[in-house]
Amino acid sequence: MCSKTASIFLLSLGPALVLAQGKRGLAYNNGTLANLFSGQSQVTWGYNWGFDRIGLDNSLDFSPMLWGLPSSANPDWTAAVDAAGVKEILGFNEPDLGSQSNISPSDAAAGYLEFMQPFEDQVRIGTPAVTNGPPPSMGVGWMDQFFGNCTSCTLDFVAIHWYSNNDPDGFKSHVQQFYKYNKPIWITEFAASGSEDDQISFLQNVLPWLDSQAQVERYAYFGVFPGFLANENGDGMSQLGQVYATYSG
Repeated sequence: MCSKTASIFLLSLGPALVLAQGKRGLAYNNGTLANLFSGQSQVTWGYNWGFDRIGLDNSLDFSPMLWGLPSSANPDWTAAVDAAGVKEILGFNEPDLGSQSNISPSDAAAGYLEFMQPFEDQVRIGTPAVTNGPPPSMGVGWMDQFFGNCTSCTLDFVAIHWYSNNDPDGFKSHVQQFYKYNKPIWITEFAASGSEDDQISFLQNVLPWLDSQAQVERYAYFGVFPGFLANENGDGMSQLGQVYATYSG
């Protein structure tokens, strides 16, 4: 059974299995900091906007990302996808935002066919990760256009982001907009603004909800950096990080 077939088989067993494995992930750029969370049963995976694990513990799944639209084939990308243990790959980061990968839906679709589609029988493929900006040029509007341009693409799950104030209901509504695609959802970046106490309150509201949503497969709070999920010294979890790693409601 190939790795992709095995993953689909496991998903068919239902949300209870996903919950048992843990949905929480790490958006990181320092493997030493990310490894502060290894051994936490609810934290099972990580990514760093690139190809290389940069020291992430092997007990955690790593999902390589093709951050932007390449001009040509990159053997390092192929090697990253071919690496042992890789089950899912991530695509363009915030293509609907000018300061990020900044790619039109049609160009993104062409890029997926060239650089992601060749791996369809090997790994599960996520969509580009869109922001919570206003449609039609951002967020769910951009994603609608991408699906319309990528009708022959293999898209196994939908990747989304959300940043706003401490608004649990707004966050939940944003996530639910993407249920219409009838695919698993990965929230690869999300965060509420405000103090650490504000963010802890936000997480205590949304974490049980995320874990109860069968269509939400994985999520990663932003991010594993000093003063965020790690403490200011970078030698332990912050209080926010401890809540993220352990809170179950």
